[in-house]
Amino acid sequence: MNKILEAVFTALALTLLITVCSRPFFDLPPLGKVLDPFIGIVQNENEQELKSNGTMQLAGFKNRVRVYFDDRKVPHIFAGNDEDLFRAQGYMAAYFRLWQMEFLALSASGRLSEKLSNQYLDFDRQQNRKGLELAAANSLKLLEQDLETKRKLDAFTEGVNLFIQSLGIHNMPLEYKLLDYRPEKWTNYKSMLIMKYLISVLSGYEEDQSNTRLILTLGEDRFNALYTHRSPHIAPMIESDTIAGNKVSEYVKRPEYLNFSFINQNTSFPKSDYNPNIGSNAWAVGPRMSTSRQSILANDPHLNLTIPSIWIEFQLHSPNYNTYGVSIPGIPGVLIGFNQTLAWGITNGSVDTKDWFKLRIREDYSAYRVNGTWKEIGRRVDTIRLRNGQKIIDTIYTTEFGPIPYDKTTSDEGNFLYNHALRWELYEPNDELTPFLLLGAADKKEDYEAAIDRYRSSALNFVVATVDGTIAAFHQGSIPYRNPGEGMFIQDGTVSAEREILIPNQALPRIEDPESGYLFSANQRPTGYDYHYYYYGYFVEMRALRIRQILDSISNISLEKVKKIQLDDTSYMAKQAVPILLSKLDVDTLSAKEKGYYEEVKAWDYRFSFDNTIAGFYYLWLERIRKYTWDEMRQFNYSLNVPDDFTLIDFIANFPDDEIFDSLSTEYRETASDIVTTAFKETVQEYDGIRQSEGSKWGEHNHVRINHLSKIPELGIPELESAGHPNTINSISSSWGPSWRMVVEMDMNGPKGYGIYPGGQSGNPLSKYYDNSVRDWSRGKFYGLNYFAQESQAQSRCPYFWTFKQ
Repeated sequence: MNKILEAVFTALALTLLITVCSRPFFDLPPLGKVLDPFIGIVQNENEQELKSNGTMQLAGFKNRVRVYFDDRKVPHIFAGNDEDLFRAQGYMAAYFRLWQMEFLALSASGRLSEKLSNQYLDFDRQQNRKGLELAAANSLKLLEQDLETKRKLDAFTEGVNLFIQSLGIHNMPLEYKLLDYRPEKWTNYKSMLIMKYLISVLSGYEEDQSNTRLILTLGEDRFNALYTHRSPHIAPMIESDTIAGNKVSEYVKRPEYLNFSFINQNTSFPKSDYNPNIGSNAWAVGPRMSTSRQSILANDPHLNLTIPSIWIEFQLHSPNYNTYGVSIPGIPGVLIGFNQTLAWGITNGSVDTKDWFKLRIREDYSAYRVNGTWKEIGRRVDTIRLRNGQKIIDTIYTTEFGPIPYDKTTSDEGNFLYNHALRWELYEPNDELTPFLLLGAADKKEDYEAAIDRYRSSALNFVVATVDGTIAAFHQGSIPYRNPGEGMFIQDGTVSAEREILIPNQALPRIEDPESGYLFSANQRPTGYDYHYYYYGYFVEMRALRIRQILDSISNISLEKVKKIQLDDTSYMAKQAVPILLSKLDVDTLSAKEKGYYEEVKAWDYRFSFDNTIAGFYYLWLERIRKYTWDEMRQFNYSLNVPDDFTLIDFIANFPDDEIFDSLSTEYRETASDIVTTAFKETVQEYDGIRQSEGSKWGEHNHVRINHLSKIPELGIPELESAGHPNTINSISSSWGPSWRMVVEMDMNGPKGYGIYPGGQSGNPLSKYYDNSVRDWSRGKFYGLNYFAQESQAQSRCPYFWTFKQ
């Protein structure tokens, strides 16, 4: 009897196990598929195909294509024509990063709930309301009017789909198995979505709502004093301009329509995941400054750090191309890189391209008031599909100003931007891809200038170094020509707004072969204050000031020196601030221990190097000074940004008795000296405890986390100890930093390139090439970039190759 019961129980348990393992529960995948030894994740461990030569017969290829793999599995693609070249690039991009490509496209189009989990519904809804789908569709129509670009993009898409067609359940990328869905067919539209997603990240910051409340609360005089838009602490990309008659004003006036009755009271700001500190460094030195008498270019874009990495490396070789560099998976060509003629890098132009308009809308959302009359409101209906099969219908209202992201259907009545329309340069049809495809094939000055002139989207800075010794920088894009203060505040949507006037393309800032022998771009102001056209943006000067300081101090620069500059961890801000802070410190009131810290700070070299033991003290000290100084600002629930550190230090140095230093929590009237001294003493107490219990090396506390795009913790990179600081050239924070470091010398005998990014070529978490460069990246190492002028060089130096043919 017992044996019968045992057999029945075993059968029931087995049935239950089979049921559990073959069906998804909630957001979990069917575990049977994941664990199956024939089709599950163990099949993703097999990398033998990357370690052997092979031939693949694939439809669409006109001629034989060879793909050579170097020791880091970078594909070097040699093709007889451009279409085969991009077809092979599409195949290899999908081979290494298909899941990432599709995830980026799904994110941009607001479809994560459909494939991953219902928990992404709010994210998807906001993505739909941003309008990236419509922007991508309109830009694709424009792009496809250029038949040459269309042929290349078509070929890339064909290559991606050739790989997708080759997939079976056993070799499906790991994330599809874990999350239990299959890849869709790739389209040109998805590549454009990813391009728009990148541009939206770079141009997504604005402070209209914060500035609006601040100028009303503080008044014009105080607002201008604390948020000056004509700071002396600038290092412009172009020092001066001969055009006179500029509109730059030291004083920003409050618009006449702007008063407390205009804005919504008792409201909060919408949460934004945009990081205004995201930026990049790029600089070039001419032959006169380099030891080799060749031009040298350096570029390191600072973006959110994820794994798989944002970037993927390629060499692309055909009769019209021999280009090496990185692209974002899903985008053909090379976005940052070099060929035999030139090297180029990019940084964020940081120009404000988003404007909000407060509307007067009928309760039933049938119309909005403009110029004294009611105008019919537009509607766009989106369907958000959920993983569980349900559908959410979302109505997005549109106006002549743009869409209304927060309205009655979003339950955001308490949102500051409720019933406001958004105008964004991103919405204009712009072909962002063609300029980069043209750059990759550029052979002379006229070629790269024409390529950069084609770029019309949100502003980027292009920095170029050529084999003939030319260096140049371009502030390029669709840049609104504004009046002083325009674009800084919420605008009146009851008055019709004309299409923004853009700065003429021929008048955009650019510089070639400056007398200094170098040029640089680090998200600072592109021009000095004498530039003819007024523009507004979110410019960061600290890294630019440090780059200029270094390049001014040396005359002979080698490739190795350029690498060291890219890893420089000296804080320009700290170098300016510490002497001023110490001069305000009441040393006579310090204890013996506190005086010991005083001497350490006094002797500090202002570096955030890994082993530095006092950098962390300065970091905490300045944080406290900010806290106590801006306590009045932080009481406003609408203040997204306190004044910058240059303003803070200037006030401490020049206006130490200003009321800004008076603490709200005491009856005593504090001065800058009181704030600096109190913060110092409290920091000694805190830091001394940290030093005794955890150690005080900066690198031990400066942790970088690299998360997997899916947010699955086990697929990410645990905390890395690192040198650097957000304000140093080696700009590193807990979740963002140099996503690709590249240094190139344009040697007459062939370019010499070095680079690294925190990740690996493969998107497969079970591959050794998934994260093989992470540790080296965190230690500041570089890899030599294998640039082959001829296929024979690749054949002799690469251990394995694949052959694609019809």
